Amino acid sequence: MLKFKVTHDKKFIKLVETTLNQERTSLFSFFKRKSKKAAFNVLVDRGIWDGMDSFITKEGEVAVGLWKEIYNFCDKYNYSCEIEGADGFVNESISKELYLKYISNLLEGVIDEHGNQIIPRDYQVEGAFRAVKYKFCTEELATSAGKTLIFYMYNSFLRDGGKINKENKSLIIVPNISLVGQTADKFRMYAKPGKEWNVLSIGGKDKFTEEKFNRAEVVISTYQSLVNLPIEVFSKFSVVQVDEVHTSRGNSIRDILLSCINWEYRLGLSGTVKIDESFSDFFRIQETVGPLVMVLSAKHLIDNGYSPNIKIEMVRLKYDESNQSIQKYWHLKETGKAMYNNPKDFGRDMLAIEKGIIFESKERLDYISDLCREVNKNTLILFSDVKNGYGKMIQAKLLEWNKNTFYIDGEVDSLNRDQFKAVLEAQNEVIIVASYGTFATGIDSKNLHNIILAESIKAEITLRQAIGRGMRKLAEKNKVIVWDLIDELDGYSIRHAKVRKEIYKEQKFQISESIVSLIN
Repeated sequence: MLKFKVTHDKKFIKLVETTLNQERTSLFSFFKRKSKKAAFNVLVDRGIWDGMDSFITKEGEVAVGLWKEIYNFCDKYNYSCEIEGADGFVNESISKELYLKYISNLLEGVIDEHGNQIIPRDYQVEGAFRAVKYKFCTEELATSAGKTLIFYMYNSFLRDGGKINKENKSLIIVPNISLVGQTADKFRMYAKPGKEWNVLSIGGKDKFTEEKFNRAEVVISTYQSLVNLPIEVFSKFSVVQVDEVHTSRGNSIRDILLSCINWEYRLGLSGTVKIDESFSDFFRIQETVGPLVMVLSAKHLIDNGYSPNIKIEMVRLKYDESNQSIQKYWHLKETGKAMYNNPKDFGRDMLAIEKGIIFESKERLDYISDLCREVNKNTLILFSDVKNGYGKMIQAKLLEWNKNTFYIDGEVDSLNRDQFKAVLEAQNEVIIVASYGTFATGIDSKNLHNIILAESIKAEITLRQAIGRGMRKLAEKNKVIVWDLIDELDGYSIRHAKVRKEIYKEQKFQISESIVSLIN
């Protein structure tokens, strides 16, 4: 029998009693998970670190967000357990019938920016309900699921239930400045007369002031803007939410969440939570926000007509094998490893050489340009290497024939980004060339028909978020094509493509493969 107790500050669940030594040993083993940072880590190589992250202290304390994992542990090993204070984890008193009636009245007669009646989808209604029932929790909802409406219904229900007011505020943390304004605008659009929200946006030109904060019921901000606020501000939040909660693994955002000492409800939403279930990231997300209580796949959205179908075109680009740079690259791959003391240094240099061949290929640039001409609809081109200017090279090539080609990276002002996206929504034959970091997460774009992956990636979160940019539904849009460019150089591009293909299969996307010769 294991007995636990929720600590007074509600930050931890502490082990207070065990009847068998094996129970304690198994518990400590269960709450250790392999870290993604362990691969090629010098501390692991030297035997200093075992490559595992521990989620239990020497005193037997587990973060309160992992309460469900304690029960999962006991089920796995057939142990009996009890957690003193666990009655506060689930809101058993909430009536589903009254909740559904409330939601029906909340949005009755509300229209969107196109004049259409806003009717919440069944899973949005269920997602907000579970967030109220499981007072702190995480939900994985595929991109284009409409997370902002879930936030709105959730906050409105809690406000009208007396949980949110000017003294007990709601905090919504979003991943970038564009989403601050986007979320605030949606809250204003959804609110019927008499139900308006007093919103404080923080980020970019929207600055924090004590006067605005005192008036606010809900605060919407990036975590970068929150880290500089006085610590006492966070004690005012009774409801805390994190959009794209997979980003909550960093210390800064965790510190913010832990500073909200008077929280009663927490909610994390993302399209990519369960993705790292076998690694420590899965526990890292839950420990500060709460257990995973709902999963909604991209296939569900597509099958039910909520999202356009995704078609993957994997295009293998064949290079001229007689090219001297390519021959030197292959020769170095075969013979050069012996010249390096550290295999990681060799791999890094080979990656740089392969990128150089790709970036210097005029034929590859011509192909991207020709592909954009051929598809003849709004297109997003994603790249990763800002330093070497490949994205700007692509833009310059496209500007030769398309004046509506815009470039976005981290240095581009948020106002300009919004203007470019507005053009994308309003017109056709618009091309945006953007870095993965600035356009892969949380940006609404309904009028997007093609996505070109101009540089190789293998990170599943980045890939799924990038594809999600095309999953926003427009009345006449029923398909989005993702053009996955694979450079046949027998290097990292091939290896990464294999990883991406497995992700596409797991997501049940339609996949086609073709070969394009870059040889003149």
